[in-house]
Amino acid sequence: MVSFREISNNIKTPGQFLEFDPSGAASGRETHVALLQGYRTDGSMAELTPAWVVGELDGYGYFGERSMLGAMCERFRKVNKNAKLLAIAHNDDPAGVAATGTFTIAGTSTAVGTIALYIAGKRIPVLIPHTDASPVSAGAAAILAVAAVNAEPRLPATASASGGAVTVTCAWTGPSGNDILLAKNTRQDDADVPGLTVTVAAMSGGANPADVDAGIAVYGDTRYDTIASGLNDPASIAKMEAMIAARWNGEVQLEGSVFHAMRGSHGTLTTAAASRNAFAGVLIGAGLSPTPSWIWAAQWAAEDAAATEADVNAPRLGRPLPDCLPPPSGSEFTRSERNLLLKDGIATYKLDGGGNPVIENIVTTYTTNVAGVADDSMEDHTTVRAMAWTRQSWRAWYARFGDNKLGDDGTQVDPGVKLMTPTLVKANALAWFKAGERLGILENFDQFKDDLVALRDEIDVNRVNALIKPDYINKFGVIATVAAFRR
Repeated sequence: MVSFREISNNIKTPGQFLEFDPSGAASGRETHVALLQGYRTDGSMAELTPAWVVGELDGYGYFGERSMLGAMCERFRKVNKNAKLLAIAHNDDPAGVAATGTFTIAGTSTAVGTIALYIAGKRIPVLIPHTDASPVSAGAAAILAVAAVNAEPRLPATASASGGAVTVTCAWTGPSGNDILLAKNTRQDDADVPGLTVTVAAMSGGANPADVDAGIAVYGDTRYDTIASGLNDPASIAKMEAMIAARWNGEVQLEGSVFHAMRGSHGTLTTAAASRNAFAGVLIGAGLSPTPSWIWAAQWAAEDAAATEADVNAPRLGRPLPDCLPPPSGSEFTRSERNLLLKDGIATYKLDGGGNPVIENIVTTYTTNVAGVADDSMEDHTTVRAMAWTRQSWRAWYARFGDNKLGDDGTQVDPGVKLMTPTLVKANALAWFKAGERLGILENFDQFKDDLVALRDEIDVNRVNALIKPDYINKFGVIATVAAFRR
């Protein structure tokens, strides 16, 4: 007997009939879906409206030229062209306060020169057109500086002048604006303009972030494999971690990983990690890089998404971060410091031979179990990616049998009757394992086979309960060698 879905057993008219059953040909492989979340300033897309992002510059049109989210979209798409990418924007919180900082110019020019201001790592040259007959005062220099800053359309801030003070104001409100680094004379060829001095007061005062719960509310039942958020205050991170934990639930099955980044000293990052413990949460330690944290989060997430699609649990070591600037020379973390950060649950980068940041190791913030005992079972982010693959591929494998009947082992039926039994469930589990083994995700077939359990439920006769214990192939991260030399 052969089971049909479309062709009935009661056809009287002569003819040749053939139906297609694609269930055995489906790979179950789905395109990686990524989501970016951050602030808008203006643009064509309304707040909390998911927008598909295709090109690098689409986000600026959707969310504003100076927006956090526009910059995140550009940096993600720069390194990842293939993932499906959506973005959800927030307006300022009604009680939000924008961060501000100042460049204070003093004196009067005595020669022509260029003031080199830096905002969020971007160099902004301010030409001072001195002549002996018309020296440039501090107030006039400040006006020139404001014009130069505001002429840069994709800076995350604007400027205004009062006397010799140039006030820089973040383009949105909330504490994330405090992360914008102000500096001067960063390059070796930068120098003060003769007769003028510039002092810098760091960005501060940003407060009251947008409520990320409003963004979470529009996720719906879409699975986002990778989420990067630019709102990195502790309360926002905690809400995003709670959201992703709930989506990993066995009945929800919308697993993914959430990326945040943070700038700061080793102590600042260690302190931040102490309050985090999420197996699907990644907190990137940007150190003292002048690049804002939201750029780190977006570009790091883009690289990991690309790696996940290419090879789920392969190491990410060496993947480039082209828009993430290195910290000032001498302030980069040492290997020992990075090792401590990794133990605390902070993902780390290192500098390549050209002094450019590349991914070193991605760990999750998960360090202890519910009992507060140290637990390294899910510290490696690639393990979490392999867990997500396990669920998605397992579901796709058995979805092929959705129109099967369920019988006990030994039930005799004609060939072609679609019948599943506990023994056939186990046989397919072994075939699933072999497919994962060929992909380089699973290992130790004999152990998997010995531990495999598939039993028909004693109460619900339509259900099989299975137990699998997959062993994930690990990354080759360290080789430790003793050179016992001979003379």
